[in-house]
Amino acid sequence: MSKPRHQISPLFACEQQIMDRWDGGRSIEEIAGEIGKDRGYVQKIVSRYAGRIDDGGWEDMVRFGSLELLAALRRHHPDQCGEVR
Repeated sequence: MSKPRHQISPLFACEQQIMDRWDGGRSIEEIAGEIGKDRGYVQKIVSRYAGRIDDGGWEDMVRFGSLELLAALRRHHPDQCGEVR
């Protein structure tokens, strides 16, 4: 079983506080209130780091988003978008 991302990659102090609380069973709202950060910020950090290395979640979302962006660019500017290499 692989480790969560945040146990492998170094985090900023605030990110570490968030993930320590998340690992301790706190909710997004509780964490945001405890550390005085916006709920959206806490959600972003948890979403980024709570997954496991082998689940591909965050990376898959980035890859999918990039493909969607390229498809949209090709639809709107077909003469300016070259081939993917």
